[in-house]
Amino acid sequence: MDYFIKKRFSFWLVFFLLVLNIATITTILYHIYSDNAATSTVTVNNAAGKIISTELGLSEHQKDMFSNINNSYSEKSKPILDQLADKRSEMLAELSKTNPDTAILNTTAKEIGELHTALKLLTIENFLELKKICNADQQQQLSEMYNDMLQSEGHFKGYGKQYRHGRRDGRNWQKNN
Repeated sequence: MDYFIKKRFSFWLVFFLLVLNIATITTILYHIYSDNAATSTVTVNNAAGKIISTELGLSEHQKDMFSNINNSYSEKSKPILDQLADKRSEMLAELSKTNPDTAILNTTAKEIGELHTALKLLTIENFLELKKICNADQQQQLSEMYNDMLQSEGHFKGYGKQYRHGRRDGRNWQKNN
C-alpha cells in the first residue's frame, strides 16, 4: 500500500513540474516575442508621425524638419533594433537547449541591456531635436507626450494605439477641439 501512495505522489509531482516548466517556457517566449513587437514599433512610422505633428499643431516648415529628424532616427535605430532581435533569438536558442549555458545567457542579457541603453540614448537625442523645432506650447505638449510614454514603458505597445477602433480617448494629452 505504501508503495502505491509513493508512486502516485511521484506521478503528481512529475506532472506538476512538467506543467510548471511548460508555463515557464511559454512565459519566456511570450515576453521575448512581445518585446520584439514593442521594439519594432519604436521607430516612428508615417501614421505615428502624422499623429504627433497633428497633436502638436506643427506648421509646414516644422513638419518638414520633423520628418527629417524622424527619418534620421529611424535610420539610426534600425540597426540597433535588428541587433536586439538577433540577441533575443540567441537567448531563446540558448534557453531552448537541454543544458543552457548561464555564462552565455548572462553575456547575451548584458548585450541586450547595452543595446537598450543605446536605443534609449538615441530616443533622448531624438526628443531633444524635436524639442528644438517646437515653440514653447508645443515643447510643453511634447514633454507631456514623452512623459506619458515613458511612465507606461513596458506596457506601452506603440505610439498611437489609442486611435485604434476609431477612439481618440486613450491619452490625456490630445487637443480638445
